[in-house]
Amino acid sequence: MTRSKIELIFSLSLVVLFLYSCSDREPRYPVSVSSGVDYKGSIELAKKINQKEEIHFREYLENHDEKFERSHYGFLYYISNNVDSLIKSGDKVKYTFIVESLEGKVIYPMEEKILSVDHQEEIKGMHEGLKLMSQGASATFIFPSHQAYGFHGDEKKIVSNTPLVYKVEVQEVVKKEVESTGEESEVRDIFEREFQVKEWNRKGLKREVQPNKTDSLEESVNEIELNKEADTIQVPKEVSNKGEELKEVPVKEEEVKEVPVKKEE
Repeated sequence: MTRSKIELIFSLSLVVLFLYSCSDREPRYPVSVSSGVDYKGSIELAKKINQKEEIHFREYLENHDEKFERSHYGFLYYISNNVDSLIKSGDKVKYTFIVESLEGKVIYPMEEKILSVDHQEEIKGMHEGLKLMSQGASATFIFPSHQAYGFHGDEKKIVSNTPLVYKVEVQEVVKKEVESTGEESEVRDIFEREFQVKEWNRKGLKREVQPNKTDSLEESVNEIELNKEADTIQVPKEVSNKGEELKEVPVKEEEVKEVPVKKEE
């Protein structure tokens, strides 16, 4: 037998073996691995905890005169002195708080804290609760455990699944800086120059703009000089719409009337 025939037979044998082995290979299926988490059981447990906490909430409300409201997040709140613009995400808030149990036992005495809302670590209920408040406001929050420290507690004084009462007072709010357009900046500059406004919120405008606006109006009216000899009215620069000095306007003497100035009490 020649060498070429031997090589041919050997090659054919390898091909046959390869085809046979492929025909017997079984397909591989994905392996199913259990995560070990019983989601259905967890949901049922959470429902039972919420039902139990709701009973304690009703008992708390029966022993207190404040009229609490319920937020969209499930916690209860009572807020007083809420007169300024509400706190928003990104604002820096300086506040004091006391943490109590539903039975009225103080867990943590009064502390002071500065928090960047939604941007620093704190219980979820506190972030959402502060956004219902304004500077100078006081509040009592009743947080269910899932809005507080949940299943794990704080590993110090608060155990698992503990609803909490927070008594909060907002001391100061620093609003998040928002980039303004050129037009908005110009308007702000005008207000600061004309009315000496420094606080850009509802309370600041109410306190500063109205008195300054009245004073500015009175000063402008008092500065109008009636020149009867020349039959003209001298109009100062301040009352010009374009900030330019207006020309003298000739008028008849009988048209010149005294401008009444009404002072606000």
